[in-house]
This record gives sequence, C-alpha cells and structure tokens, in this order.
Amino acid sequence: MRKLCEINDIPLGQARGFSVQGGPILIHRSEQGVRAYRDACPHLGIDLAWNPDAYMDLENRHIQCSTHGALFEPTTGECVFGPCIGQHLTPALIEIKGSEIWG
Repeated sequence: MRKLCEINDIPLGQARGFSVQGGPILIHRSEQGVRAYRDACPHLGIDLAWNPDAYMDLENRHIQCSTHGALFEPTTGECVFGPCIGQHLTPALIEIKGSEIWG
C-alpha cells in the first residue's frame, strides 16, 4: 500500500479518484467517515466519473454514474436510482493511518 492523500484533501461530501495496484478507485468522505469503492458501475462496468473527480450528483448527495445517471448512496454503495437499483458499488480496500489514507 502507498499513501494516497490526507483525509482533509477530500472535501466533506465529495469524492476523489485514485489509481491503485488493483485498478481505479474512488474515495468518498462524509461526516460518517471515509468509504472507498472500485471506480466501476455495476451496470456496465465502466468508470463512473465524466471528468477527473466528478463523481457526485448536482446536489452532492449521491455518487453518480456519468453514463446513465445511476445514483449510489455514498455510505453503502447501493444504487438507489437507475438501471442497477439494488446493486452495489464494489468496496475497495484502504487504510486510515492517523490523518492519511493509504491504498
């Protein structure tokens, strides 16, 4: 594992993308903590962001697939709108060491 960033490098309620040995991931930070998922829509297996770090919907409430608009609950990865309702983003392994995120 290598250091990806400081926790505060990800604004509260936002997500950022990173390349790790297992492939691209996104890390979301909320008041409930930090969650990491593979950067792949369960519907088509494609990248979620349309631009680097552009993972959130307009209200910053859900992670959004840029291809078909599916919305995912950031704290669970569950799809709550779109063609893959009920499916989940795949969790990715990260470690929190003090104020650092490693992956």
